[in-house]
Amino acid sequence: MDFNKNHKKNAARGVSRLVIHSVAIGALAFVLGGCQTTKMSTSSLLGNDSSTAPRIANASVQETTAWGKRWEANKGDPETTLQYVARLRSINSDTRAMSVLEEASKANPNSTVLKGEYGKQLAKSGKYQQASVVLQRAASAPDAAWQVNSTQGMVFDRLGRHNDAQSAYNVALQKSPNQVAILNNLGLSQAQSGDLTAAEATLRRAYAMPAGKANPRVRQNLALVVGLQGRYNEAKDIAQKDLPPHMVEANMSYLRKMMSQQNNWQKLSEMDKQKS
Repeated sequence: MDFNKNHKKNAARGVSRLVIHSVAIGALAFVLGGCQTTKMSTSSLLGNDSSTAPRIANASVQETTAWGKRWEANKGDPETTLQYVARLRSINSDTRAMSVLEEASKANPNSTVLKGEYGKQLAKSGKYQQASVVLQRAASAPDAAWQVNSTQGMVFDRLGRHNDAQSAYNVALQKSPNQVAILNNLGLSQAQSGDLTAAEATLRRAYAMPAGKANPRVRQNLALVVGLQGRYNEAKDIAQKDLPPHMVEANMSYLRKMMSQQNNWQKLSEMDKQKS
């Protein structure tokens, strides 16, 4: 099936909503299940890959309390703050993590790391405008790590500022070339802005790397972008590496139906608003 340029752009516009309301493992493709879609949290979009804080699987209350006492003694210390915040996140105490990062940023206004983590926490809480302001300040610092620029890009995408998002991702790639997490999100941003050809190229670049081949999210995002261009058999081959056959068939059927109906994107948008 040969799609014209306008049809491709209409398809890509729908991606902006699909990204936000997709499940974590298949960031886009699983949404094709229609009513079975699970709303993805901001944390799964931002992910640990865009964080400079350590990863703590499970912290005990006692351990968290101990780090809290250390932090109270020196609120401006980045390492102590990040260790404390990591433990707060591991016990799902995001509200406390937010207040800790806010206080720490005020205590040490020159710390790019603290600004970056504060910006991520704001985004995780859905405060995208405030997050964009904090992250802009962090990203302008000469010592800003790639994670700051990557998180900034994801926040811009949330705000619909896809050109700004792609600029941020490209800065992140300059600092950390071939980072799969950045490439994955850059590809999604390109899809949302209507450039499916560039999105496919970027996602294939991510998929060509060992870490990309091992990442179901990259594969499923690539499958959807390929499917949005009408290459359903190719999309099916990619998607079936992670999904059971019946789900792959359902996804492809839903995608064909969605692409063939002129007003389907409007219906999808209306359905999306009801779920939000």
